[in-house]
Amino acid sequence: MFDCHVGGDQVPPALHTVPNPLSVDKFEHHISYHGIHLRRTYNTRTMQVGIVPENRTILLALRAHWCSLSKNALLETVQLNGILENHTRFVTWI
Repeated sequence: MFDCHVGGDQVPPALHTVPNPLSVDKFEHHISYHGIHLRRTYNTRTMQVGIVPENRTILLALRAHWCSLSKNALLETVQLNGILENHTRFVTWI
């Protein structure tokens, strides 16, 4: 009936996703001082915020494209402003 087997017994798949309410794992410390949140890196010890390398690559390619243009439209400039604002927004401290 079920595909999941544990020690020869058949276990429904839902039991693999439900945490044990009697487990003490919930008391362990899982919050780190550094990490990635909403595609931005943060470090609360050094009080630094940055962007992930994938976004940095996108911004460098965008800058190279905009430096090669001789003229642009107002709509394109507004779109660039929105992209830059989105990528440079800071992370709220968690």
